[in-house]
Amino acid sequence: MKDAWSALATAVNGSRTPLELLGKAGLKGWDVRPEPVFAWVPTGTCSECGKQVGTKHAAKCFLGGVEPGEESDGLVDADDTTESVEVPGWYALVRNNPETGGIESIGAVAREFTPESFERRAGVLAEIAKELKAKCSAAGPLWNNTGAFMSLRMPEPIKIGKVDQLELRIVCLASLTPGRQSVIKFSVVRSASNTVQPITLPESQMGAAFSVGMDGSHVKAITGWAESAPQQIAEVANKLKAKRMTLAEFEAVCEKLWTSPAETANTWLKEQHERRKAMLRVIFNGDLDMFAGIGKTRWGALQAILTVAQHLPHVELKNDDDPAETARARAESTLFGPAAKLCASAFEKLAV
Repeated sequence: MKDAWSALATAVNGSRTPLELLGKAGLKGWDVRPEPVFAWVPTGTCSECGKQVGTKHAAKCFLGGVEPGEESDGLVDADDTTESVEVPGWYALVRNNPETGGIESIGAVAREFTPESFERRAGVLAEIAKELKAKCSAAGPLWNNTGAFMSLRMPEPIKIGKVDQLELRIVCLASLTPGRQSVIKFSVVRSASNTVQPITLPESQMGAAFSVGMDGSHVKAITGWAESAPQQIAEVANKLKAKRMTLAEFEAVCEKLWTSPAETANTWLKEQHERRKAMLRVIFNGDLDMFAGIGKTRWGALQAILTVAQHLPHVELKNDDDPAETARARAESTLFGPAAKLCASAFEKLAV
């Protein structure tokens, strides 16, 4: 059971520098760049010999030739008539695939846009790591190769009382498309259950000029937040841990997050809901080792909900489901999708 960042990663830890981490994660050397877009348009006449569709190719027409072992009626078809026409104002974003050595398109943009490279973004993380003595953590591609993440881990855990601890990570979300902003954000992970905590912390947008050596004020702001964040996080967590909670109160919160199925719902849906309730109850009571000492508190209630939302969606895998793809979809939901919204809602309901 991995945390969402590690589940999405193509490399985790084991690197001395962010640039080394970048290489291990397969994110180095992409060289993303714009190239003109062309449309392949059928013209009705062979692009080689000029004969119309349905008529015979000219005797020496290259497109009318037959490869050894193939058969052909020698007639012009639509595929023989296509010509490339440039699409004004549109560009394909292409990258070098470091694994295959080929060139791939990752999307299209309506202007000639060249994104900042992952290497330059890694340079910013290197400066932050040096200031904070932070260690390299997870990294990997995002959003169908239109972005990536690289992360650092603060060297000291955040202690929650005597029984729990959290890990603070600094994550660079590097976008390659103009429609999504690149940012550096903080992410808090509970070590025992590998759950991402929905505690709101500052983030810094990374414009085109936000690269290594270009703007030291951004790096200073981030390192300042990283140094003060552990105390802020510990205060929030310890406040929740100090508040006792009854099982009835906990189940009332869960009912708002996962509404009971209607009487007319199918049996499978009802069974899944009951299984979820049973698992939530066990975790909330602190009956499992990884939740010992925090049971029957608001902190324990939050961890129960996060664990079920992020790791136990109670949806059975079909025979043709790819476990790796399922794990990736679950992790993306935890960080950017429905599971993230549910976890944030749970935190709002409990941190009152």
